[in-house]
Amino acid sequence: MSTMGLTAQTGYLGAKHICLPEKGKIAYVSGAAGATGLVAAQTLKNLGCRVVGSAGSDDKVKLLEGAGIEAFNYKKEAPLEGLQRLCPNGFDVAFDNVGGDTLEAMLEMINDGGRIALCGNIADYDKPPECKYGVKNLFHLTAKSITLRGFLVFEFTPEQMADCTATLEQWAQEGKLKVECTIVDGFDRLIHDGVNGLFKGTNTGKLMVKAD
Repeated sequence: MSTMGLTAQTGYLGAKHICLPEKGKIAYVSGAAGATGLVAAQTLKNLGCRVVGSAGSDDKVKLLEGAGIEAFNYKKEAPLEGLQRLCPNGFDVAFDNVGGDTLEAMLEMINDGGRIALCGNIADYDKPPECKYGVKNLFHLTAKSITLRGFLVFEFTPEQMADCTATLEQWAQEGKLKVECTIVDGFDRLIHDGVNGLFKGTNTGKLMVKAD
């Protein structure tokens, strides 16, 4: 479920077919230590990009660095500051799981003609409309000719899905795909530690609940 399930497929397919990465380019992934972000970041790396990611703890940053992904802790360093430090000349493609001020920072730092795959908006999911973050620099989409595209895993062709499954399996066997998961023990903890844990960022990789 962690490397071959829907979240992993979303990471691979979005990174490859929406970001359209090119070898030697710089890529950024927000929420890079989550179930989808971890696969997206490694996909971009395996396809030849230099990858920068953000995560919500120092342990998650170490995990990403162990996978060859440069990273910063967004709880200690604001997204714009982290990107300015690690990508002073900007980046070319991005995979966004977060939205909010993270997306705003992306628009500031992405290079002309860049592409952003919108996968999630975890920063605003649990907020009422009046409290949602309003991205203030959308004009960069026009000024920089940026492609900003949301997607769902179900839109890809059977051929693309088959390639995804075969490639993820091969990378896992070759050690090119780091596997991480967080398991909550007990079905009675499904909501408190499972679902709520997603919004608090307590998980690393795929979050699963073990039913006794």
